[in-house]
Formats: sequence, C-alpha cells, structure tokens
Amino acid sequence: MRIFVDANTGWIGGGWYPDSSCVSRTTNNGLNWTLQKKNYITLLSNLYFVNNLTGWAVKSNSGIILKTTTGGVTFVSKISEKIPLEYKLLQNYPNPFNPSTIIRYKIPESENGKWKMENGLVTLKVFDVLGKEIATLVNEKQSPGEYEVPFSINQFSGYQLPSGIYFYTLRAGDYVETKKMLMIK
Repeated sequence: MRIFVDANTGWIGGGWYPDSSCVSRTTNNGLNWTLQKKNYITLLSNLYFVNNLTGWAVKSNSGIILKTTTGGVTFVSKISEKIPLEYKLLQNYPNPFNPSTIIRYKIPESENGKWKMENGLVTLKVFDVLGKEIATLVNEKQSPGEYEVPFSINQFSGYQLPSGIYFYTLRAGDYVETKKMLMIK
C-alpha cells in the first residue's frame, strides 16, 4: 500500500520497501525512504492523508490504526477489554526517557452502560515547559477501555527536542488531567 500527498511526500507500508513489515516515508519523490516503524505492520488495508503531516493507516484484520500528525507514526493501542470505572491518566514510563516513552490512559463508561462523555472525543497532547504544543498523539473518538500511546523524540523529522520537562494532557469530555515527564539526552 502506498500514497503520495504531493509530488514529493509519500508513505509506503505492508509489502513495500524495505520489507513487508514496515512503514516508510519519502520527501523526495521516492529517491530516499526513511523508516518510520519496522516489524509491526503487514497487509495494510488502507492509507489516507489529508496533508503532508496528518494521516492514517489501517490494518483492518487486527483493528490496528496508525495515526500521524507530525509525518511520523503514532500507534494508539487498546490494551484491555476491561472497562475502567473512572478516567485515569497514568504516569509515562520510562520516566525520565530517551528517546521514547509510553503513555497510558483509561476511558470509563457509566453505570447504565452509556459513555460518560457525549461525543466520545479523546485528545492527548504533549507540550513543552512554555506551553507550546509539541504533538497531538490522540484526537479521535474512542470507546471505553485502557489505551497506550508511544511518544518518541525521533518522530520529529528535522527538529530535535531539547532535554527537559514536558507535559502531556488528556481531555475526554469534562475530564482534563496533566502529568509531567522528563526527557534526558
């Protein structure tokens, strides 16, 4: 599966270069490819991009959805079918981290089986110490469950994050929680 959003920028995955278990990106019309993720993806059923930074890849037979808002790859994985009793944003691990960390969170449902939030929209964003948004890791409707999302400093092509304190914020309905994490190079 491959897609180009303009004459230079494109992605390939599941059966393409360099092997069938990767997602790669080009910014020079396919002359060179940058590996985004290896040993994870095979048989992608669809790729869709709205611009050169924001897009989705779907592996329909397993329910895996890959999303990017940076041109890199962010994996949102539902890690438990057990429905939590309350919202919870967990501390990232490892912390401190270099180059990557995992952020987990829980989305509950109410006692009568209905979602506690009307539209089901969940956002998870990373900010620097000055409050500048660094990344949107999640911005989608999600059903109740426990999720995990990796965050890596390597997902920012052409831009290096400095060592320091970063914050991540989970918003789901009226629930908002922020935690801090430390990146050390």
